[in-house]
Amino acid sequence: MGYALVCRRVILVGLDCVTRNPESRHDNATVPKTSMPLISENVVVTANQFNPTVMTQLWLVQNGILAENEGPGIYVPGFVQVKTDDFELLVLLDRLQFVPTGEQERRADLVVEKVGTIVRTLPHTPYTAAGLNFVWRSGDFPEGIAPASRRLFFKENSIIANDFMNDNARFGAFFSKDLFGCRLKLTALPARDVVSGDEFLEYSFNFHRDVTGPDSVQAITETLAIWDPARQFSRELASRLEGG
Repeated sequence: MGYALVCRRVILVGLDCVTRNPESRHDNATVPKTSMPLISENVVVTANQFNPTVMTQLWLVQNGILAENEGPGIYVPGFVQVKTDDFELLVLLDRLQFVPTGEQERRADLVVEKVGTIVRTLPHTPYTAAGLNFVWRSGDFPEGIAPASRRLFFKENSIIANDFMNDNARFGAFFSKDLFGCRLKLTALPARDVVSGDEFLEYSFNFHRDVTGPDSVQAITETLAIWDPARQFSRELASRLEGG
């Protein structure tokens, strides 16, 4: 194809993390400038070794992660998977993934409360990294994705510019910098919906922080606390790309 097929996945700390989290109507209303939806948002915490067998339904209830009437899921030695009205939790041997799905106004609190509680309750877990992920899909570009991606990301005097002068070329970009105590990685890529065939640009933001040693729990807690400002930054930057 020459460019990415659409799939709701994000890369964090070297892991392929499945996410499913459509944007709420409330939040869409705060971005009247474009029809840009939020495709996914999640938290991932990695470790040299998680112990999913610890996280039984009873353990999750006792530690306030689940209410007593919540928690039907899969609890096996290799992984735990739970879905509630407010979030989805997946625990594997090397990572924990948390996807808030409730009202947008409550998602930051859910992230801090639920993930923070798990991390603090298991302080001896050999944590290695934490990250926040936000993936936005572009709205409509009147000129089409090919010319829009060329206008936004093509550098005419680059070494390989002459090799990509044809009309069917597509362009993207990678950006990275330190922000909010994390390493921000932004990937902007053209993609195609495998069902409708529609093309769009996808903006994937990853706020990554390596965590090790006795301060790892505190570092993860600090990372969870930047959910709202990180999400807001990603939305504003993606919106500027839309209007660029």
